[in-house]
Amino acid sequence: MNELIAIEQAEYVKKWCREYGFGILIGIFCAVFISWGWNYWHQEKENNLLIASMQYERLVASIAKGEKNSTLNNIADGLLQNYAYTPYASLAALQLAKLAVNQNNLTEAANRLVSIIDHGQDHVLQSIARLRLARILLSQIQAKEALKLLSKNEDKAYIPIFLEEKGDILSNLGQYKAALQSYLAAKQAFGNNGEQPLLEMKINNLAYA
Repeated sequence: MNELIAIEQAEYVKKWCREYGFGILIGIFCAVFISWGWNYWHQEKENNLLIASMQYERLVASIAKGEKNSTLNNIADGLLQNYAYTPYASLAALQLAKLAVNQNNLTEAANRLVSIIDHGQDHVLQSIARLRLARILLSQIQAKEALKLLSKNEDKAYIPIFLEEKGDILSNLGQYKAALQSYLAAKQAFGNNGEQPLLEMKINNLAYA
C-alpha cells in the first residue's frame, strides 16, 4: 500500500512539473535577470558618480591654478553633457558662474545659473542658483525680474533666505512696508536657527524709518 501511494505521489509530481515547471523556470529566469539588471544599473550609476566627482575635482583644481576659461569650460561642459543628472554638473556650473562674476562677466554668470535652475537635478543647488541669479539681476537694475525669480523655491530650507532676499529687492524698489513684512517673515522662518544680526539691522532700519 505504501509503495502504491509513493508511486501515485511520484506520478503527481511528474504531472505537476509538466504543467507548471516551464512557467516556474521562466519566473526564475526573469527574477535572476531583473536582479542582475538592477545590480548592473546601480553599479553603473555609482561608477558614473565617481567619474563625475573626479571631473569636478579636476575643475576646482584648474580654477585654483588659474587655467584658461576655455579649459574650464571644456571640463564643465563635459560634466553637463555626460553627467547632467549628477549634482556635480550643477556644482560645476556654480563654480563657473562665480568665476564669471569675479571677472565681471555677468551675462556668462547668469547663463550658467539659468542652466542649473532649468536643468539641475538637485533642489538645494537650484535654490542657490536662484538666489545668486536674483542678486545679479538686482545689480543690473532688474529688481522686478529678480523678485519674480524668487517667487519659486525648490528647497523649503531656503524659505527664510528667500524672504530676506525679497525684502532687499522690495527695499530697492522703494516698497519699504512690504520689505519690512518680508524681513519679519524671514525672522519668523529662521526660528531658533541662531541670531541673524544683519536681518535684525534691516528690520530696525525700516521699523524706525
